[in-house]
Amino acid sequence: MKSYTDLNLVIVNKLKALVDGNSKTIFVDVYNVPETKPEGFPFAFVKDVAGQGSILDTARNEREWQFEIQLWQEIGKKTPEQATVIMRTIVDKVVSMFDTDPMLLVSGVAQCMKAKVVPLEFNFEIRENPFIFARFTVACVDLVNNY
Repeated sequence: MKSYTDLNLVIVNKLKALVDGNSKTIFVDVYNVPETKPEGFPFAFVKDVAGQGSILDTARNEREWQFEIQLWQEIGKKTPEQATVIMRTIVDKVVSMFDTDPMLLVSGVAQCMKAKVVPLEFNFEIRENPFIFARFTVACVDLVNNY
């Protein structure tokens, strides 16, 4: 039976590999847990949030594992407009990654049948400094043999 214990790390590594038009990574860092003291901005974190399954037939079950991805950009060292442009750019890169690699391939091996981006939300928060952030859920769906 397939294990889903590494899906979080697969997503983290794929986010870490995203680059801009100058081949520079788009995130200062990507964490596999919520981070309160990041190395810099923009940063992202991926956390496990839910799972579900259903029986398809006598031989197969469908499994869905959901991960919340949060992207953060500080406004303090950028203007609100600059932070917004950065956020739109990194959101587009992340969503495009799931569009072009929906099976989360690792060395040519599919890690799931499909990964789909479900709700996406933008927000603003003030902690020590103001931040703009995006939060969305990625659902990784796969079929598993139930024998």
